[in-house]
Amino acid sequence: MTTIRRIYAYLLAFAGLAMVSLAAANLLQLLVDLGLRSALVSTDSYVRDTVSLYAAAALVGLPVWLLHWLWIERSVRADPAERASTLRRLYLYAVLVGATLELVGAARDALFSAFAALAGPEAQSWSAIVRPLPFALIALGVWWAHWRIAATARAQSGETGGSATLRRWYVYGAAFVGLVLLLTGTQGVLESLWHIVAQAGGPIGPGLARPAADALVGLALWLVHWTVLPRPDDDRTSVLRSVYLFLALAVAVVGTLLGLSQLLYYAVARVLGVDRPGGVGGDLLQAAAGPVSIAIVYGAAWAYQRGALARPHAGIQRLYTYLVALVALGVLASGVAGLVWTFGDLLLPGSPTFSGDVWREQVALYATLAMVGLPAWLLHWRRRLTSGEEARGLARRLYLYLSLIVAMLALVSSAAAGLYRLLGLILGSGFSVSAAADLAHAVAVACVAAVVAAYHWRVIRADAHVSQPDARAESAEPAAATVEIRAADAVSLSRALAALRSTGVQVTVLSAATHADAGALAPRR
Repeated sequence: MTTIRRIYAYLLAFAGLAMVSLAAANLLQLLVDLGLRSALVSTDSYVRDTVSLYAAAALVGLPVWLLHWLWIERSVRADPAERASTLRRLYLYAVLVGATLELVGAARDALFSAFAALAGPEAQSWSAIVRPLPFALIALGVWWAHWRIAATARAQSGETGGSATLRRWYVYGAAFVGLVLLLTGTQGVLESLWHIVAQAGGPIGPGLARPAADALVGLALWLVHWTVLPRPDDDRTSVLRSVYLFLALAVAVVGTLLGLSQLLYYAVARVLGVDRPGGVGGDLLQAAAGPVSIAIVYGAAWAYQRGALARPHAGIQRLYTYLVALVALGVLASGVAGLVWTFGDLLLPGSPTFSGDVWREQVALYATLAMVGLPAWLLHWRRRLTSGEEARGLARRLYLYLSLIVAMLALVSSAAAGLYRLLGLILGSGFSVSAAADLAHAVAVACVAAVVAAYHWRVIRADAHVSQPDARAESAEPAAATVEIRAADAVSLSRALAALRSTGVQVTVLSAATHADAGALAPRR
């Protein structure tokens, strides 16, 4: 088939399959409603409209899908190359994506209703629990059938190029979605349990149902696509696997730092006497439920993903290390600059910072940023180098120059802002609290930016000195060789030796005139 005809066949097959699958799921759901005598089927119009709508969709979708799929299969038998074509694999993995999304949504709804029913008999009915199951059943059947078709095609025709890339996009994309769903659900479960325990054995409310459903569905989705479906021999060094690992690690790192920052902020603000830090009041133990659960869940994910970056992913591991160092440096610099900024405001009488708990909240916030950023930066920043190869590494150089660029831009901007205010005062604009505050803010930012820029500039120069000796050592490494020179007479031999010495080669004559016309020589440099 031509490309246009193939695209047409696969598009119509996809549309027909979607129609017949949705129609079958809705008709099965209607049977469930009738069996459970749901309130939805109390009227004849609902049953009649549902049957007519989805029976029509099935009667149209089934022949459309069947005719075009049989046409595709006939072309596969006529041309075996079609079995491994990228367009066929695109169709198969598009169906798998749709079936996976439908299966995840239906399973979440069913589990949510089941868990919510545990809060009380009146919370959910059996109908709410069972109604999503037909969609899950049909989606699972479609997924299984098409995964077997794709697996058979891989076994018979192999997998290279675009077909392998499509499979990896699907597998690792679904694994990432499952991981995010697992982390958010587990964090929600832990936070809800924390509130229940803090309330001295309070009732298990329906607020626990949704995160519990998300956690279970996310766990199943992640395990299937991370441990069962990947092909380790082919995927261990693939780029998409590395991208998945990097993104999963980035999510875990950001979540952990966010939870720790929020927890420290609440604690420091309460110590400084702020009643409602960030608008959160009441019992500190209750307020800590969210930050602590985030830090625990995402911290565990951080540890797991950190271990998953094994030897084949050394480049991603190095990039991760310097990326975390860069983010931590930004957090640390923002915290230190904010503290200097706040203390500068406190030195100005009449500053708005004096009103209420503003200065306490600012000190708590910026101190928290500094306390989180400093250890994270120290743990991931490699000041000392073991070789010039690390100094010339792309990840390290990106970190150093990005830090230097951002610091210099902040320094230039703050210097311009401070000079603007200073010139205004010199030219007689009049002193005001706002002008003095702007000048103090500019000085604070400029001081921190200057320290960051100077430090990283020194590191860049030190790296340059570390990498140069390696190059000189490689170029200056002595080389020796033993050669035999034969000459017609002693005069010619002397001329040859002189020519070698004139090029800078050290020549040592180990023996001479072993033959009447030759000498054995060993040049050394």
